[in-house]
Order: sequence, then C-alpha cells, then structure tokens
Amino acid sequence: PAWELEAHIIVCQIWASLFEHMLEFATMENTGVSRISQARFKGMTCFIEENYWKKITLKDIASSVGVSKREALRCFQCSVPLSPIEYLNKYRLQQAWKLLLHTDRSITDIAEHTGFESTSYFDRLFKREFHITPRKHRDSGKNS
Repeated sequence: PAWELEAHIIVCQIWASLFEHMLEFATMENTGVSRISQARFKGMTCFIEENYWKKITLKDIASSVGVSKREALRCFQCSVPLSPIEYLNKYRLQQAWKLLLHTDRSITDIAEHTGFESTSYFDRLFKREFHITPRKHRDSGKNS
C-alpha cells in the first residue's frame, strides 16, 4: 500500500549515491574542457542540427559561434572524437535513417533533403556508418 513512498525512498537513495560519487563521473569540466569551449561546442552542434539539410561548411559552423575554423576543430576535438563535418554527416545520416523507415520518399529525395549533394556519396556514407544500404534498411523496416 505504500509503494509510492518506497519508490520515493529508492529514488532518494539513488540521488544520494550519485551525489556521493559525482566527482568520479567524466565530464567536460573535470577533463579540462573550459565552460567557454563547452558553450561553443553546444552552439555549433545546435547550429548543425538546425541547418543540417543546407550546404554547410566548416567556416559556417565556426561562424555560428564567432570562432575561427581552427578553434571550431579544437572545441570538437576536446568534446567528441569527431570533426565538425563528421558530426554533421553523422547527424544527417541519423535523420536519413528515420526518413527511410517513416516516409515513402525516394532515396534520392531523402539524400537531397538531408543535405547530401550526391546519392552515391550518401549511399557510401550510409553503408559505412550502418553496414547496410539505404534500400536494404528501408526494406528491412517494411518487413518488420
């Protein structure tokens, strides 16, 4: 009858344990990445996610937070093991993955809609990332 109270106690114990061990968690801050770099990284990733379907260059990504191309590369290097363009392509591919399953758009249209200039380049990156072609991915989604 007191399940809500017991659940609350468990949640409080989890929070207490997390608080007790919070310095052990790897964060950008305790790995030496400054708050400025964190903010720049977040700004650049937001820019990418809001504009992924457009033609975007490294200069565009860097300009979105007012830094040089070199600083943009450094911010990404400190935060994720990807360059800004690699991050952009991965994000585009994730969007394409969803569109292939949930729309009837052609693969060419999806490639263009997600910012890829050529379908062959899109196919190559998709297969490298997911180990399956876009067509097979779409077909597997229809079969399941």
